[in-house]
Amino acid sequence: MAGVLKTDPAIERFNLLRENVHTRFRWTRHSIKTAIVGVVAVPVAIWLSASYGLDKIETRVPRKGTPLVKSA
Repeated sequence: MAGVLKTDPAIERFNLLRENVHTRFRWTRHSIKTAIVGVVAVPVAIWLSASYGLDKIETRVPRKGTPLVKSA
């Protein structure tokens, strides 16, 4: 039907490196920056945007006759 699968040496080399990344890992400037961004900066940015958004909307049901928009 399709024949024999041709393997690409570059893909095989990449797969081998990915399988053994835990043995070759080193803390470098780049890996430290990536870790700090992923562990600190992203959660802080999500928290700040969520807290900023909560100030803009009314989370409780207003009483009858009160305006829906907060006045400044």
